[in-house]
Amino acid sequence: MRIFYLLRHDPPLDTGIFGVLKDGNVPFCVTVENNDYVFPEGDYLCKRIDSPKFGNTFEITGIEGRSHILFHWGKEEEDSLGCVILGETYTVVNNKEMVGFSRNYAFKEFLERTNGINEFMLKVRLWQSEPNEDKGTLGLRREDLGISDSLTRIRTRKLPESLIGTRKGFKVTKNTV
Repeated sequence: MRIFYLLRHDPPLDTGIFGVLKDGNVPFCVTVENNDYVFPEGDYLCKRIDSPKFGNTFEITGIEGRSHILFHWGKEEEDSLGCVILGETYTVVNNKEMVGFSRNYAFKEFLERTNGINEFMLKVRLWQSEPNEDKGTLGLRREDLGISDSLTRIRTRKLPESLIGTRKGFKVTKNTV
């Protein structure tokens, strides 16, 4: 059975729980979840469903007392009532941390990666990274993610105003909103 990993950043931010989704050892998108509705770390069976709002996607099953916890597109934690929102980048708009390029990039890639399968195992884990010289900026440790290129950076209190990076390396853009 195919295995995906959801690595959640610890500690979470006030504006959501940010993380990385990996297909085996390959990170391919970033995530955000709602602090108020987060489900526990553990191993979960994910099943393909047809959601009335999001269409073809996967439901994370086996969460005690919860149902219809999905992978879907969105921007910020308010777009989720416990679901995992997929994005291609982390960004800040109007002083609020969120994910970007969700619907047409990250979610599309998720569907391409899951094409032809109806179930996969999701392993949800916390990751902690060491502060670097930027004082308070946390960098993902590449060895923890199983990758050789830089993935992204998250601040414990504030993300910088520029786009902080993608799985392909650092790319800086200026916020226009």
